[in-house]
Amino acid sequence: MQRVLAGGSEGVANSAVTGRVLDDANQPFAGLVVGVYDVGLLDVESLLINRSPIPVTSIFSGYGVTDLSGNYAISYEPGNHDLVVRVFDTTRRQVARTNPILRVTTPTYAVPAITVPRAAVGGWTVTQGDTRIYTGCTVQWMVDNEVA
Repeated sequence: MQRVLAGGSEGVANSAVTGRVLDDANQPFAGLVVGVYDVGLLDVESLLINRSPIPVTSIFSGYGVTDLSGNYAISYEPGNHDLVVRVFDTTRRQVARTNPILRVTTPTYAVPAITVPRAAVGGWTVTQGDTRIYTGCTVQWMVDNEVA
């Protein structure tokens, strides 16, 4: 996994991230849930609880949500954080994540745009059926549009 070195002024505590989520056609992706995690020893990730007053469903307490322009802003307890940003659909299924962003030493870190394929959130088109070849022999088949 590639790690990104954020840089900035040493000794400055990080307490927020901003960013944007786009779809695979480079259009804003509204309504996705975003969580910011601090990466600790042995790559254990702890959620940095969002202190912004954004109402989110109970299964996403502490997270943020993308607005109509695909933007999000999440503020949390200041500290010297190594960050990972995760994007979820409304059922708490992860649809994207950043590589670890190390040594974040800016008060508000601007995360590069995150791209999420629209089909990953809306679901893949699936067709399923049965075909009877002859009596007692039925073949089940399924076609989907997910790229392997």
